[in-house]
Amino acid sequence: GQKRQYIQLAHRANLKLYTFHKPVIAALNGPARGAGAEMALNCDFIFMADDASIAFPEVGLGTFVGGGVTKILPCLLGIRKARELIYTGKVLTGKEAVEYGLADSSWPVAELFSRSMDFAEQIASRAPVSVSMAKRNLQLSPDRDMETVLKMEAESILQCMETEDWKEGIAAFNQKRKPVYRGI
Repeated sequence: GQKRQYIQLAHRANLKLYTFHKPVIAALNGPARGAGAEMALNCDFIFMADDASIAFPEVGLGTFVGGGVTKILPCLLGIRKARELIYTGKVLTGKEAVEYGLADSSWPVAELFSRSMDFAEQIASRAPVSVSMAKRNLQLSPDRDMETVLKMEAESILQCMETEDWKEGIAAFNQKRKPVYRGI
């Protein structure tokens, strides 16, 4: 019924974040719990204000985590730390989340947006097709054997070589200038 539809809607939203063809950055400036923490976990990067917090309190509330937390958290932190956070609902500040390996960076809240945008601009300056290939391969490779990974990488390289951005990257390298990528 309605409960199942609500859960499926939340899971679809998380899957969209996880599979979006471009890197997604979460910038947390307050408490992230439940769906907020799940959505952040499905992003490629988590930046936090020093005094922001993240936790997975569900089992202490008689419910359960969703949004792929039981897959992503162990991949990021290892099974022991994932168990600790899920079983106990431990609250981590931005700085603690970085120490755990859950967040990528933590800054004073006044710097969070500008630092996050600087990082986003750094990624945006790269070849869009190549970045998209990197995201896809990084997500799929941990579940695959080395031979399959090498085949996936070869196909990605060949696809990139068919783009105008590949030609631009080579030309910029040879001319000792910054490339201007257009995503084609």
